[in-house]
Amino acid sequence: MSIPKPMFMPRVTLLTLPLLSLVFFSACSKEHSAQQERPSGELAPITQVSEQADLIPAVKAGETLMSTDEAFEKVMSDASLVEARQRLLDRAKKDVDRGVIHRPETLDELYNSQLSIRYKKRPAHMSELNDEMWRTFALALGDTGAGTRLAVRLPRMAAAVRIQKDPEVYAYVVDQLQELASWAPLQRPGWSLRNSNLQLKPGGDGAWLGTGTLVRAITESLAILPEGSLPDGLREALHQRLASELAAVYDDFVSKRPWYAKGQAVQSNQWILPSEALVRASITLGVDANREAYELGVQNLIRSMDFQGKQGEFVEGHSYARMSLAGILSAARAMAQEGDRRLIDHPFLANFPTWFVHHYQPGDSMLNSFDSGRHKSTSWEYKELLADFYTATANPVALWAMETRSGFPADTFNGLVAQADAASVDEFEMPPLFANYELATHLNWRSSWDDKTATGFWMRGGSSRDFHDHMDRGHVNFIVGERKILIEAGTFNYGLKNYLTHFRGVAGHNVLQVGDFTPEQLTPEVMKAGAGQIFDEEHRVAPITVEWMDATGGSASVDVSGCYASVKRWVRYVTWDAKQLTVRDEVELHAADTVLFRWHLGVSDDVRRLAVQSSPDALQSLSLQANGFSIEAEADSAITGQIEIMPDATLDLDAEGPTNHQCLVVQSAEPVSSFILNTVIKVTE
Repeated sequence: MSIPKPMFMPRVTLLTLPLLSLVFFSACSKEHSAQQERPSGELAPITQVSEQADLIPAVKAGETLMSTDEAFEKVMSDASLVEARQRLLDRAKKDVDRGVIHRPETLDELYNSQLSIRYKKRPAHMSELNDEMWRTFALALGDTGAGTRLAVRLPRMAAAVRIQKDPEVYAYVVDQLQELASWAPLQRPGWSLRNSNLQLKPGGDGAWLGTGTLVRAITESLAILPEGSLPDGLREALHQRLASELAAVYDDFVSKRPWYAKGQAVQSNQWILPSEALVRASITLGVDANREAYELGVQNLIRSMDFQGKQGEFVEGHSYARMSLAGILSAARAMAQEGDRRLIDHPFLANFPTWFVHHYQPGDSMLNSFDSGRHKSTSWEYKELLADFYTATANPVALWAMETRSGFPADTFNGLVAQADAASVDEFEMPPLFANYELATHLNWRSSWDDKTATGFWMRGGSSRDFHDHMDRGHVNFIVGERKILIEAGTFNYGLKNYLTHFRGVAGHNVLQVGDFTPEQLTPEVMKAGAGQIFDEEHRVAPITVEWMDATGGSASVDVSGCYASVKRWVRYVTWDAKQLTVRDEVELHAADTVLFRWHLGVSDDVRRLAVQSSPDALQSLSLQANGFSIEAEADSAITGQIEIMPDATLDLDAEGPTNHQCLVVQSAEPVSSFILNTVIKVTE
C-alpha cells in the first residue's frame, strides 16, 4: 500500500480573504475554571477559502426593540398560534402539578425534591470534604438548580397568566415568588468547596450562578406580569430581596471576594451571571438610584463580550456559551427596552448565531469539543437559546436554525414570538457551510444542510484564550450522513473518575500521545511531563491554515508543535471530501520515545470487535474494515495496531450514562525520534 502525502492543491477559484472566524453542567470546578487569566495571545494565520461566507447582520443599531406589551399583542393577535399558545398554557398547568420549589435545608430534603443535582454522592474531586462541608456544597448546588429551573418556569407561567389568567397558575406564580422573597441570599455559600478548598472562608464565597438565574426569574416575571396583578406587599418584598442581592453582588466584585472577580475571569459564566444580576436588579429597582451597580454590571458584560471573538466565537465552547448567553441576552434585552443599546449592538452578538449553528453536524449531532456535554442539535436548551437570541436581536440565522434545524421551543413565550415571525418569512437566509475560526479555534465544514446525506468534518486547533477545553489540538472528526466514523469522547460530567484520563486528556481524542501509556496511566502529571498537551496560555496555541475549502471539500493543516513538552514538531495535514479523509502526521520529538495515535471510531463495543489487518511483509502498514468504511495506515517505520474499548458521551445521544466504542490505536513499534504516519479513512458504501 502506498499512501501519498496530502497535497495543498491550488484552485483557479482561490480567493485570498481575511480570516473567516465566523460561534450540562451546573457549573465548573474552581480548579477547572481558574486555570489562568488570559490576555490576547497569538491568533491563527490568514485563511484562504474558495468562496466568500458573508456574515448575516442582526438588528441594526438604532432599531427599536419590541417591548413586552408589543410582543404579547403580536402573539395574542396571531391566529396561527392558537395551538402553540395552548401548548404553553398546558405546560404551565403541568408546572403547577410539580409544586412550588421550596428551599431544602437537609440533604434528604434536597435528594427528595425537584432539585436533582449532579452528585448524589461525593465525586472524586470532592472526596476529601467532611460531612458538614459536603452538605454545604450540595445545598448551594441545589440553589443553582432551582435557578436553572425557575429562570425558565416562572416567566413561562407569568406569560400564561397574562395570556389566560388561570387561577391555579396564578396562585402558583404568587406562591413561588413569595417563596423566593424569603431566600436570603438567593444563592447560598459553599459552591466553591472541593478537595483544593476544604473549608468555607469567613464571609463565604460570594454570588454565583444561582444569583444570576434567580434574579432573572424574579425580574423577568415582574416585567411580564401587569402592574397591580400581585397581592399587596409581594412586589415590595421582592424589591427588598433584589436590593439586598444587588448590594451583595456589587460588594463581591468591588472586594474581589469570589475567585472569578479576583482573577478577572471575564469569559466565565461565573462572572457573567452575577453581572447580569447587577443589570437586571438595577433596572427593576431604578437605574438612577443604582447607577454605580448598573454601570459595573454593564461594563462587566461588555468586557465579557470583548474577550470573545468579534465574529461570534465563544471561548468556552457552545455548551457554556448557552449558559452564558442566556445571561447576556437577558441583560441586553432589558437594557435595550430601556433605550440602552450598549450590549445589544455589540458585534459579538451580531455574529454569534452563525458560529453556533456551525456546530450542527449531520445526523442530529453537535460538534462536541470543549466541555460540551451530551446534546443533539434539536436539544431543548438550544431551541430556547435560539428563541431568546431571536427575540433579543432579530437575527435571521437564529430564526433559520429554528425553522429548519432545531424546531421552536413550544413552551416558552420567546418561542411563540419567534414562531409568529417565522410564519411571515418567504425565504430564510442560510448561513455558509464552512468557516475557519481564530478563537475557540476550529475548522468547521459540511457539504450541505441536508442532515441525512451531508458529510461533516471538523478539525480542532487552539487559541491562548481557550477555556473549558480539552487536550484535543489536532483532533479531526468525520461524519457521513447519519453514520459517525471518527468521533471524540466528548464530556459526560466532571464527577467521573476517568474524566481527566479518558475524556479530557489526549486519550479521548484523535491526537498524538507520546509514550507507551495506557489511558489509565495518563494522569495530569504524566501528560504535562510530555505524554499529553499542556494547559497554559503559551502551550494552547495551535494555528490552523486553510489552503482551500469549498462545498466539495478542502485541504488544511494544523500546527500542534507548541502544545507538548516532549514534541519539537507535530504538524497534521488533511484533505477531505464527502467520501474520504486523508491525514498525514509529521512528528519530531526532543528525545526518542513511542509515538501513538488513536482513532476513535463510531463503532459500538456491542458489535463484534474490529480486526486490525497487518502483514509480516509490511510491518509499516495496517488496515481495518468496518461497516461502511475502511482505514489504511502507513508509516515510515514499523507500527503496531490494536483495538481498545473507550468510553464516550458521543455515540448514543439518548443514553443516560457514558457509552463505549471501539478505538484503533496505531503506534510505533519502537521508540523513535521522528515519525510520519499517513492515514486514509474512506467511505465504502
